[in-house]
Amino acid sequence: QIKSVVVESGVTNIANWAFYDSDNLTSVSIPSSVTMIGEYAFSGCVSLMDIPFIGSVRTITSYAFKDCTGLTDVSGL
Repeated sequence: QIKSVVVESGVTNIANWAFYDSDNLTSVSIPSSVTMIGEYAFSGCVSLMDIPFIGSVRTITSYAFKDCTGLTDVSGL
């Protein structure tokens, strides 16, 4: 199971359903190149606790973080 994700610089979108139900995912690093997070991208990631953003994300689509019950901090937005 995936526990940590580092999105590479240059990526502009996190696709719909990209990490759906990755219940062991605890951390995500999102670079300043990302401007959009797709539908259900992190939905069901119950172990995800925080997501540090650089501030470049302009669009967070429907249900991108649905059921992320452990998520307590989204910084930089």
